[in-house]
Amino acid sequence: MSYPYPLTHIGGNEMPDLDHLFDQSGAVPQRHKPTDVGRDSEFDLPPRPDQAAHGSKLQLDIEAAKKLPETEISEPPPNGLTLTFESEDNFGLRLKSLDLRGSDIQLLSVAQVGAKQIANVFVPDGKLKEFEKRVTEYLQVDPNDPEKIKNKKLVESISGIRRAAARALFTDAPNRFPSDEARLVWWEVWLRTSAVFDEAKQDVDNFVDRAKQLGFSVRSELTFFPERAVFMVRCSVADWARSNVLLTQLAELRRGRTLATEMVTLPAVDQREWIDDLLSRLAVAPKSAPSVLLIDSGVNREHPLLVDSLAKTDWHAVYSAWSKADKDPQQHGTAMAGLAVFGCLSNVFERNDQVELRHRLESTRLYRPDKPHDRRNWGALTNVAVRRAALAAPNRQRVVCLALTADTDADLGAPSSWSGAIDARAAGVLASDRVLFVISAGNAATAKGGNLKKRGGIQEPAQAWNALTVGAMTEIGHPTTKHYRGWKSVGVPDGLSPWSRTALPWNWDGHPFKPDIVLEGGNGAVQKPGDEPDLIDDVALLSTMTHPSGRLLTTFGMTSAAAAEAARLAARTMARYPAYWPETIRGLMTHAARWTDQMKTESTVDGKLKKNRLLGCFGWGTPTEENLIASAENRATLVIEDSLRPYQKVKSDIEYNEVNFHRLPWPTSLLQSLGSQDVSVRITLSYFIEPSPGRLGWADRFRYPSHGLRFHLQHPDETDIGFKHRVTSATWPNPKKKPSVVSDSKRWTLGTKKRNRGCLIQDEWTGTGAELATCGQIAVFPVLGWWKTRKHLNRFDDNARYSLIVSLRTKPTLNGLQLYESCKTLLPIAIEN
Repeated sequence: MSYPYPLTHIGGNEMPDLDHLFDQSGAVPQRHKPTDVGRDSEFDLPPRPDQAAHGSKLQLDIEAAKKLPETEISEPPPNGLTLTFESEDNFGLRLKSLDLRGSDIQLLSVAQVGAKQIANVFVPDGKLKEFEKRVTEYLQVDPNDPEKIKNKKLVESISGIRRAAARALFTDAPNRFPSDEARLVWWEVWLRTSAVFDEAKQDVDNFVDRAKQLGFSVRSELTFFPERAVFMVRCSVADWARSNVLLTQLAELRRGRTLATEMVTLPAVDQREWIDDLLSRLAVAPKSAPSVLLIDSGVNREHPLLVDSLAKTDWHAVYSAWSKADKDPQQHGTAMAGLAVFGCLSNVFERNDQVELRHRLESTRLYRPDKPHDRRNWGALTNVAVRRAALAAPNRQRVVCLALTADTDADLGAPSSWSGAIDARAAGVLASDRVLFVISAGNAATAKGGNLKKRGGIQEPAQAWNALTVGAMTEIGHPTTKHYRGWKSVGVPDGLSPWSRTALPWNWDGHPFKPDIVLEGGNGAVQKPGDEPDLIDDVALLSTMTHPSGRLLTTFGMTSAAAAEAARLAARTMARYPAYWPETIRGLMTHAARWTDQMKTESTVDGKLKKNRLLGCFGWGTPTEENLIASAENRATLVIEDSLRPYQKVKSDIEYNEVNFHRLPWPTSLLQSLGSQDVSVRITLSYFIEPSPGRLGWADRFRYPSHGLRFHLQHPDETDIGFKHRVTSATWPNPKKKPSVVSDSKRWTLGTKKRNRGCLIQDEWTGTGAELATCGQIAVFPVLGWWKTRKHLNRFDDNARYSLIVSLRTKPTLNGLQLYESCKTLLPIAIEN
């Protein structure tokens, strides 16, 4: 079926209407073995000049930890104990030696407290002897080989062992731990559970029953992760010491989060006339169309521009007793709705042609302005919000838009229960479908100037790996109306919006690059130097509101506005390509994005472009609808959706399984005819991971993602067999000797080391047409994830699906070049409608 609408710019100008190419020919799988198998990395140990004294000290620590603390209540003894292991200052613990699954000993959580690393380990009844044995063996010196010390790396990495208390189990920033031990606070409890779902639910029930007996308040919202359950409990620090049973069931404790909602509302004049004119030109999308699901403060659906796009059956709240309407004084959700449906209304009002909507709107109210500081399990409630919409319209495709963020930075990039719940729902964990989340990066409290770190880091849950995280840029210059004569803008057009947070303050090395893209979020303006910037009418976007006076329009901005616009673009892309996976839609959003010159200028320090700064502020830049929705003759985009099985069980070990080789439909003769003319190839690998967000250090077997995927492009003049040798050692003639291979190209925008973060991997290669003609294959291969390292969970046979998006681009000045048509003719199935 052909696309039912002509593709147009906002202003109404027609754009090239060529569908992206869809390759269904399938990959050629090949047995995979890594080419550079990592050895046990060097592990620095603190000096231990007196081996006997150190070992004896740890033996005394273990004896002291055996003593069960007295409690004020009578209870059966716990089924084990939780030990806290502490490192020396500026050294780490041998974490993988603390997780002894063969003895049912579990590493529960890892935290950094000052210069020390803290690890909490659950030891079942009767299994403490495993650690006692290791310390004893450490102390036994072999007279024939005194340099050979058993368990040296484990024992010498430990400075102390003690029975765990609430403070040791706390994995948030240390300054968030309550200073008043008697004060009642909301905790985010991470419960140690069985890996079997039904047994995990029973573990939760047992904990909740005992907690309620002690007078603790427990909220019902619940999120499950592998071997963890997360929910909210209200009690004091001192209360945790009242029950050894409860304390032993904890894997970790964090503080509950509150929501922060930044918005502005300003009136507009003569609104009804403009709205009536638009309604006369408006064609609403059918109920079968994709939708944007807003999870926000509700929507006032009686608005004349929204009522036909938001059916009553698609209007929800997370709690049935709540109103579904937008009770927020600033009408954040209603303003989001206008942008999610139309984009900035100023652009739509200026048109005089027919406006055909291609997507619909859904709303689930999550936020209550009368309880702005409520601490809840926001991850569980977000899943409830999605489920409400899915139950009402189970066959509808949707983009979930979330612009509510927590009141703290996103834990410096580290996963949380909220971001983990979003990653799990996106990947279809405990659900029948996958879904794309679009999340705002969060707003700076005030519009900051040049010091981007002072704006604060991207807020939770926008660190979610599977989500599309959206920051704000601006194309708006100085105010122009008489109402704001003399006002000056703070941000520079085509640069970062002064309200947008960045990932620059993040310090967790494992985080993916965020944001993924930036879109218009408005500027900030001041009346005189030194004033606090304001989001005045002239530098904001126009959207919807309702007011007792009859006003129906307001101005709106910041990263919330940018997220709403991004969700709108994603839904429009779904409408054009209804068969595409959510992973593909997300990949197309970054694939279509470009950096402006101003973005590069703002990311240049001492005359050098800082790519980490560029990615941490702007992601991949701003997507245009032209690049997102369609290809052109000089810009052919190929979409591949495939899967592989990353791992396999061989005897008792989990090994890598396969790599997929994709043959690209390169028009070789045409590319060779370009000679030295530059051609760019952009590659995007988009896939969803299953999260494991417990704070276990996220290294080795404790990694956050279930699996990882990477890509390689065949180099110019690299033979097919040479390419295979570079990708997988399974093809080597001699498994112990690496053949000579072509080194990685330096023509990438990022390069192999920098691009390989998260589960949205993107890069661009530029060379001559003649060179690219010989780069005919892409390999997609697995890297480490917890499906491989946590063998006891039996996930090593799972398949991993992915979207691979490849585009060829030549200069527009090469008129008459039939690049798109030449690629299309080489596909066995050319177009997916």
